[in-house]
Amino acid sequence: MHKVSQKEQQQTENREQNKNNREAELKFKEGRTIIKEAKNPEQYETAAQLFSDAIILREDKALYWTYRGIAYMNLGWYRRSSCDFSVAIQLDPTCATHYSERGICYQKMGRLEEALEDFNEAIYLDPANGHYYYSRAIVYSKMGKFENAVDDYTKAISSLTDNFQAYCNRGNCYRRLEKLDLSIADLKKAVGIQADNVNARNNLGLSYFENKEFDSATIEFNKAIDMDKDNPTLFYNRGVVYYHTGDCDAALRDFNKAIDIDNQDPNYYFNRGNTYLVMDKYKEAYDDFDRAISLAPQNPKFFHSKGLAYQKQEKHAEAIEMFSKALEITPDHVASRYHLGIMLHKAGQFPQALQAFTRVLELVGEDRLVYESRGRLYQDMRNHDVAIKDFNKAISIDPTSPDAYIYRGISLLRLGKPESAIADFEKAIEVDSESPLIYNGLGNANKALGNYEEALANMSLAIERERSCVDFLVDRAALFCDMKSYDLSVADLSTGLSFSPSDPQLFYKRGLAYFQSERYKLAIKDFKESLENKPFPTYKPDIYYHLGLSYANLEVFNKAVIPFSKCIELCPNEPLYYHERAKAYQMIDENEKALQDFTIVIRLQPNNAHAFFRRGFSQKALKHYHEAAEDFNTARTIQPNNPALVINPKKIHGVKCIVLCKPGQEPKF
Repeated sequence: MHKVSQKEQQQTENREQNKNNREAELKFKEGRTIIKEAKNPEQYETAAQLFSDAIILREDKALYWTYRGIAYMNLGWYRRSSCDFSVAIQLDPTCATHYSERGICYQKMGRLEEALEDFNEAIYLDPANGHYYYSRAIVYSKMGKFENAVDDYTKAISSLTDNFQAYCNRGNCYRRLEKLDLSIADLKKAVGIQADNVNARNNLGLSYFENKEFDSATIEFNKAIDMDKDNPTLFYNRGVVYYHTGDCDAALRDFNKAIDIDNQDPNYYFNRGNTYLVMDKYKEAYDDFDRAISLAPQNPKFFHSKGLAYQKQEKHAEAIEMFSKALEITPDHVASRYHLGIMLHKAGQFPQALQAFTRVLELVGEDRLVYESRGRLYQDMRNHDVAIKDFNKAISIDPTSPDAYIYRGISLLRLGKPESAIADFEKAIEVDSESPLIYNGLGNANKALGNYEEALANMSLAIERERSCVDFLVDRAALFCDMKSYDLSVADLSTGLSFSPSDPQLFYKRGLAYFQSERYKLAIKDFKESLENKPFPTYKPDIYYHLGLSYANLEVFNKAVIPFSKCIELCPNEPLYYHERAKAYQMIDENEKALQDFTIVIRLQPNNAHAFFRRGFSQKALKHYHEAAEDFNTARTIQPNNPALVINPKKIHGVKCIVLCKPGQEPKF
């Protein structure tokens, strides 16, 4: 029997291996041919099987592993794919292709840092290959590193024969970097290469839009729509352009078309809702915002926009609810936090509003508009010194904005500095002479200086420029009251109520006009309306006070006691409220309670002669004759030259009291 030598055995094994290698190469080439033409998963699976067969026959061939990885990647089997690329790299660590393909796989898996490392290695091994720069640029773009992406796309463009997509992508990166002229230039080159490419036209339209070249944007979207009439994004984008150019009807047509094609995209409903809002079609706007919210309940901007709609309608509670929901989703949503502050301010929730504005400043740093808004809040809190500090901040940020000068002028007025206020208003005129706020402010300053005719001219000019501004009407109404033209004051406030029919401040101010003209029943009605509509907390004590005074002037003292008591609950250290309640108690023979209130007044104002005098009558009614005599004597001692305080005890036996002044006209002690 012939014994096989080692040499013969080796030759046999070599022949077998060569046969396997040839067969493996045939399978590899067949798979590569299929994968180049593949258009469906079945073809990729067939190719993958051929590559697997080749690997079984020759597992040391790195390229076989890489191609099977490519087939797996096209099937979406990324973990298997990445493993195959890793084997290929182990077998041939100097081949750039293996790193590049694994980088593409990692990028698809979202493993961007690992993808970046692989592309770096591929470029190191083959720095002249433009495809590797292109692929790395995609990763940089996904990481938000658009400057790096632009650099790589530029290198890719210089070396690739087909650079259409690189121009597209670089143009999109430039748009993200807000380098819109460069973006437009790149995208124009892209459409020059492929004029019929819908995505390139769409992206060129977007860059024109962001550059505020609305006509050019519309032209590009029109061309894209002509090429693809079933693409909802194109109609949506053109609708956004129409919305921003004020053509709401055209915007609605495009948004409707987009929704007809795809009724599951929340942004289509969101922007259609914004269009309805501009058109004051609130029901339709709310319906669209609700639909957007139902499709994407975790998107804060949908709740925010619905809040803006409620804000526009002065529906404070509803707006607060929407902005709060937006903040539940994204606590640092700056716009919602800011508008929440505005609505809380208008709703009279001052501490919460202050917290909101302060938080916005913590989030964004120095911001003129927020400082102005917080300053106006401090104004309504009657903290004008602090308000002025915020207006100073606003001016330091933007000295060309007139509003901060105007509002600072208003606070200076409240602090009794009309000349300084006028200086601010005149500075505002230098910046923007068209703002009616300036002339309203000048009117208030001239009013404070007693220049009523000039004040009236200023305020009337402000109203002429903005007839629906309630604040201007309120200020002119106050001027008319000072001029004792009460009917004109009431007329201005009634006009204000036609614009804002639930405004508690307007009812309060009109109530004051009625009160000053001694139309107490009408005043009572307005003060009650004001309280029902939730006025600012800082105004409540004065509303209750004048409500009580109105009843007292009508001699309905039993009803006067109740609002005076409310005043005392809100301001327990204000002697005037105790004094008026004491007088009301005295008039309804509640002398024990009257005595207690007069005593509190005297403790707070030891030189209040009127309180001693009126307490003397309650002491007398309670048969505290000695104490009554002491009170009458003390009153005369404090005001020895006041003849009204001189009485003959023998002649007041049956007198309940002597009224020294009308309710609300007590002198200051």
